[in-house]
Amino acid sequence: MTNPNPLPYSMDPEPPLGMSAMKRFLLGLACGAAVSVVAWVLGWKQFVSTGSGHALLVVPGMKFSIGLALVFPPRWRAFGIGVLVSIALGLLIFMGACMVNFDWTKMH
Repeated sequence: MTNPNPLPYSMDPEPPLGMSAMKRFLLGLACGAAVSVVAWVLGWKQFVSTGSGHALLVVPGMKFSIGLALVFPPRWRAFGIGVLVSIALGLLIFMGACMVNFDWTKMH
């Protein structure tokens, strides 16, 4: 006796959002980098004036949690990986902002 209706044990991947995975990865990377630019370059004076180091944890933490959440849905996986990779790019942007805003005249 053969089973005419086999059970679908595997799910077909969801169709893409109309973009290739590389484009979605680069879009996630660009969005994450834009958040870092806004936070570290444009918001530098605000962070320094308040003397709070919370942004050092909040910005990468939010990018990590959003990126990790987006890795699980197949349609958003490439975008989520791009957001996660942008954490490293954000570190480079932060270090560049530190170098630009460092007061070199106080070096002895």
